[in-house]
Amino acid sequence: MSVGRSRAALAALLALLALSASAASARPVRPIDQARHDRALAETRDRLAQAVARKDYVAIAQIVPSDAKVGTGNGMPALVAWLRRDPALWDELERTLALGGRMVAPGQFEAPYTQFVRERGVPPEELGVVIGRQIPVYDAPTERGQVLARYTHETAVVKRWWVADAHADAGKSDRAAEPWVEIQLPSKRLGYMQKRWVRWVGAMRIGFAKRGGKWQVVRIETGN
Repeated sequence: MSVGRSRAALAALLALLALSASAASARPVRPIDQARHDRALAETRDRLAQAVARKDYVAIAQIVPSDAKVGTGNGMPALVAWLRRDPALWDELERTLALGGRMVAPGQFEAPYTQFVRERGVPPEELGVVIGRQIPVYDAPTERGQVLARYTHETAVVKRWWVADAHADAGKSDRAAEPWVEIQLPSKRLGYMQKRWVRWVGAMRIGFAKRGGKWQVVRIETGN
């Protein structure tokens, strides 16, 4: 084989390898729930999740003390005002409590696990974590579209966090009716995934601390 042909073959091989690398999967993110290593913590977190599902303020107040930081306020008065101002936060509380978390120090637990994910070269405001298995990415924001890829517990680069369903009722402008996000695939192509499967790393966070042998919520922060 001539030198010219050898160089051309090498260039073609390198181009193929580069293409393969660009189409590689996003980084895996293994779900973590270290609360399960502490029975009392797990029981407290589960009781809170059940109370949130019932919208039971009395039961929630037993776990959220008066000095807990809730947004810019403290304790149940701040939490009640917050939930009345934006009832959709009930669902966000429930999702956050369901997503496990980490023990960040003895007697300190932070939920959810997704808040600890970082990705080199991806701005925090664009970084999401896919929280399911074999979740499809479509070529348009509709389940009628072509499937471009599937993600399983991986990072995702989100270019738009709210995209209207392509076949939604045009008269419905409420954000709750916009269940899609726009994702940039590793190949740089754009695709669409149902928003319920993608968690922003800066979304709601809940901190628990052990005080006098009892676990309590000490902080609830909205996404920022």
